[in-house]
Amino acid sequence: MDKLKISIEQIKNMQHCIGWQKYHREPKRGVFNAYRNYYFCSRKEDWAEELCKLGLMNTYDGYYGTRICYRVTNKGIEYLEKMFSVKIKQDKEDICLVEEKENG
Repeated sequence: MDKLKISIEQIKNMQHCIGWQKYHREPKRGVFNAYRNYYFCSRKEDWAEELCKLGLMNTYDGYYGTRICYRVTNKGIEYLEKMFSVKIKQDKEDICLVEEKENG
């Protein structure tokens, strides 16, 4: 696994973004079914912007007006899969599952 310097808070926020919250939705038989991939906010979040620079998250503009939609990228999904030894399946109907764009 790449040695990226990210905090526990950032990891938990990435999990929250895909709907993986302890005591609510846990992996079953080594698979987690992500029913979403978005985190909406009204302003840029420092923790998320750092993850965007690392390629683990990106932003999706143009949804819900001025709100910002962060999403976990494929690289971020792979990072979580390696970290937790789990396969993450994503719902293709998710509103923020759009082609990843470059941040920068």
